[in-house]
Amino acid sequence: MPLLALSIALLACSQNTTEGAGSESPFGKPSIEIISPQVGDVWSEGSLVVQVEVKNFIMDADAIGLAKAPGRGHWHLYLDGEWVDATAEETAMLERV
Repeated sequence: MPLLALSIALLACSQNTTEGAGSESPFGKPSIEIISPQVGDVWSEGSLVVQVEVKNFIMDADAIGLAKAPGRGHWHLYLDGEWVDATAEETAMLERV
């Protein structure tokens, strides 16, 4: 089994800015956590579902690529340091892992 590194970034921004979701939402500081796969999980080659839990942040697919808005936006998924996808869903599918 190859070892893979997953990382995520929660963004309240347009695609061309480097600022993250550090802006406080009206509900508190936004956060995102990978729920699945968990550290140490093993899977065979094929597809992999990545599930996240987002707090104090409104996922907004219609805002991807628009000007940043505090507390609203999307997240980016990276695999082995390479950008894979931007989404406003709480799950993402990695194909042919």
